[in-house]
Amino acid sequence: MVMSMLVLTGNMPNFYDEKPYPKDTLPEITPTDATPPSKPLNVTVTGQTLGTIDLAWDAAADDQSEVTYEITRGSSLIHVTKNTSAKIDYLDPGIEYSFTVIARDRAGNKTYSDTVKASTVADTTPPAQPTGLRVRAASLNSLILGWSQAADNDMNGSLAYDVYVDDKKVNTEDIYFTSGYRINDLKQATAYSIKIVAKDKSGNTSTSNVFLASTTATDVTPPSKPFFLKPTKIKKDRVTLEWEPSTDDDTKGTITYDVYKGTEKVNPVPLTNTSFTVTDLTPQTEYVFKIVAKDAAGNTSEGYIYEVMTEK
Repeated sequence: MVMSMLVLTGNMPNFYDEKPYPKDTLPEITPTDATPPSKPLNVTVTGQTLGTIDLAWDAAADDQSEVTYEITRGSSLIHVTKNTSAKIDYLDPGIEYSFTVIARDRAGNKTYSDTVKASTVADTTPPAQPTGLRVRAASLNSLILGWSQAADNDMNGSLAYDVYVDDKKVNTEDIYFTSGYRINDLKQATAYSIKIVAKDKSGNTSTSNVFLASTTATDVTPPSKPFFLKPTKIKKDRVTLEWEPSTDDDTKGTITYDVYKGTEKVNPVPLTNTSFTVTDLTPQTEYVFKIVAKDAAGNTSEGYIYEVMTEK
């Protein structure tokens, strides 16, 4: 109907006279940016500390967009900025590093600067002397130590420690914690001289004062808890249990075990192995079991309970 009305009124346009684009112009097409920015020049080191290096450079230019800078250390990208300077941190003291500044435009075109080498300041200052050395627990054959964290001038570095007993280093690997270090295989009722050596990443060391500590004459430390209690066989009238062995500070002593069904001890004699079959059970009934470990001095520790349903 609309087309008929246009024809009858003489308003029907002649499509052959219409031009494809207004004003005979083609739409504007944005050209692809294939031109990289200019090269970042004069990359220089403007400052250094134990763990940082400051870099600065001349601004790069681009024909179409702003420039972003990527800084690489070796082959690793470590920093991105739109500024013409950067602080590179978390470095180690006295180490030479290689840096490259990369100018990048919005299209991803890149231009690399010359590589610049720079070293952090060498660390020749030892950490503070470890203090607060104490015995957190003593037993027949072991001592558990603690001490205060030593301070160091390299805030980015972590200190490691060595423990010496009677002037002999007892740790085979570096210690990075200051609480709960255990010295084993000592003689009972014996005094030992102990010292702690703190060392930083650069190898600077400081030594604590000598501390005297003694093992005990009697065993007052319980064995560790029996753990991983589990049933290996479940029948109508019996359940076979197994668990992981406990450990004790008295390495020469024997650990024995008792098995409890609820509050009732079911083994007639102490066990030296880590399995036991509980018999005379009722079918399709739930039971609660636990294991109690006992050392030669009579100290005990209870494991966690385990619930078991017998078969029909």
